[in-house]
Amino acid sequence: IVLMRVRMQKGEVFSPEVANQDLREIFNLGYFEDVRVESRDTPEGKHVVFVVEEKPRVAAISLYGVDELKEDDILAVMNTKTGSVVNLRILSDDLNKIRSLYRDKGYYLAEVSYRFDQTDRGTARLILDIKEGNKLYIRNISIRGASQISESDLKSELALSERGFFSFITG
Repeated sequence: IVLMRVRMQKGEVFSPEVANQDLREIFNLGYFEDVRVESRDTPEGKHVVFVVEEKPRVAAISLYGVDELKEDDILAVMNTKTGSVVNLRILSDDLNKIRSLYRDKGYYLAEVSYRFDQTDRGTARLILDIKEGNKLYIRNISIRGASQISESDLKSELALSERGFFSFITG
C-alpha cells in the first residue's frame, strides 16, 4: 500500500519536493503515528528511506454504558473492527454513526467517547464509553402561520409526532 502511494522511484533524480509530497501521502493513509524521510549519499546515488511508526492494531473493542441498544447493533455500524489498524478518521466517523443510531431510537443526548488501553506492543483495546441519557419525547408540536392548510394535516406530514397516550406501545 505504501509503495503504491510513493511517486519517487528507484533511478530517478532525487527531489526534496517529491519526497515531502510522498511523506504527506504516506501519513495521510492514517496508519502511522509518525513518518519521516531519511536520505544519505552513497556511491550509487542518494539512498532514501521512509521510516514509519505504525499505529496499534485493535486487539478488542469494549463497550461501556450500553443498556438500551444491542452491542451487536453498535458494532455492526462501525468500520473499525478487531484486527484493524487504528485510524482516527474512521473512528470519528464510527462515533458519529453510533450517535446517529441513538438519535434514531430517541436518545438525542447520547454521548460517545473513546480511549485506548495498550495491551501489548503494537496492539490496543478500543474502549467506547457511552452515556445514553434519557429518551426524549415530543409533547407538543405547534404550527403557526398556516392559514390554507389545517394544523392536523400539517402534523400528519411530519416525520416526528407528538407523544400520545399509547406511545409506550407504539413507540
